Amino acid sequence: MNKVEVVAPMGVTIPADTILSGLDKSQVARRKSVLVDVKGRGKYRLARATQFKHGETFSIDSDVPKSLANVLRLVGSKSDDEAAKVDEDAGEDASSDSDENVETSSDEDGSEGSDPDPLG
Repeated sequence: MNKVEVVAPMGVTIPADTILSGLDKSQVARRKSVLVDVKGRGKYRLARATQFKHGETFSIDSDVPKSLANVLRLVGSKSDDEAAKVDEDAGEDASSDSDENVETSSDEDGSEGSDPDPLG
């Protein structure tokens, strides 16, 4: 189950036969003519292709199709939270490594200086 948010400014059309869940009462009410209740647990199959507006969230019962990857953003999944934590840790490690590995250059007389201006 992948919880997603529509990020495309114009919304997105979800293909027919997609299994959705996590719809709120308002989303279900607006789309009652195209939603077929499956399993009786808040899961619905789309009877035909259906439009969702920017900012709407819902869950897709399968992987997000590649054709929709640029208009839907994964939200609230454990794997996203773990990925963010890994990125933060990597950033901290990189900044501490760069502080430890700073080398200074010195001029011929042994004093530290800046590189000569390549243009002048």
